[in-house]
Amino acid sequence: MYCDKAALVAEFGEAKITAWSQQDDRRIESACTAASSIVDGYVSGGGYATPIEQPPHLIRSLAVDIAVYRLLTSKGHLGADRDPGAEALSHRSSAVVKYLADVRAGKLRIEGLARSTPAGTGGARGNVQVSAPLTPIDMRGYLR
Repeated sequence: MYCDKAALVAEFGEAKITAWSQQDDRRIESACTAASSIVDGYVSGGGYATPIEQPPHLIRSLAVDIAVYRLLTSKGHLGADRDPGAEALSHRSSAVVKYLADVRAGKLRIEGLARSTPAGTGGARGNVQVSAPLTPIDMRGYLR
């Protein structure tokens, strides 16, 4: 996995992660696992072998943002009774998805990683490719 509870806490603080996860470490683990899978789907489509054995800071940071977005949306923190700052986190998640889509399309490269196949052809091990960019709304289908 590219992120874990410690990484989420380091970025957003213990109080927020505890509230967003409703003190359930299994929810955090699930969000981190899903975030890593989403990153791998895009990155493998960009021609990089996944999972990335020694992920650069950028990959870990992207996974943290996706995992936090999953925590927020899974329990309605982005709904009518919004958590303060949730709108900014929603925009941050959108930017992550756009970045990953550009990596998959071959428009951007991940510094420090070599492509194992041409962008857009899938990962070296035949990992699943995401067929269309995921928007924050589309990601709800992957969220619980």
